[in-house]
Amino acid sequence: MKTLKLSIPFEERMPPLEAVLRLLLNPACGQFSGALFSIAFFVGIAQSLHILFTGAREKTMFKAAQMASETSFRVLSYAFFLSENDFSDADASLEFVRSASRNELVVRLFYSLAMLIVLFAFGFVWTFGLLFQFLAVLFTGQKVKALHELGESFAKYNARFAAYAFAGTDERPPIIPQKLGD
Repeated sequence: MKTLKLSIPFEERMPPLEAVLRLLLNPACGQFSGALFSIAFFVGIAQSLHILFTGAREKTMFKAAQMASETSFRVLSYAFFLSENDFSDADASLEFVRSASRNELVVRLFYSLAMLIVLFAFGFVWTFGLLFQFLAVLFTGQKVKALHELGESFAKYNARFAAYAFAGTDERPPIIPQKLGD
């Protein structure tokens, strides 16, 4: 997506104690991300109505989609052992584009449902990946690159879903992620 830029640098080493701390913080990070999505959902409905009547995005309402997309990406990156010391390692930015398609509103409804189904399935798979990554860090002090890429793909997919579903952009992300780490 041109309007949404996401990146996480890969660092192979991680202290096992850091992994334990992040695993303990995981439920709190999930609750925070869920709260952001709840707020963005209702603002996304208001944004969709605004687009329907005016044919353009409203910048204040866009901020909710931007917040849900960027912040959840950073929080998930931290909780999933992807970024290093804090939330600033994961870079996310969603650009504001005023023009919006009214026709895209209908497509967005069904397309977002399909993406949501994939997001749930992807989250289920990533749950096991997170467990294996935790065990790898706990016993070896190193992250597995393939699991890092799987987690990065999940975090990016989550951010792209938020940006599109909550009317932050008209650019449709692929329903199924194309490759790991992308």
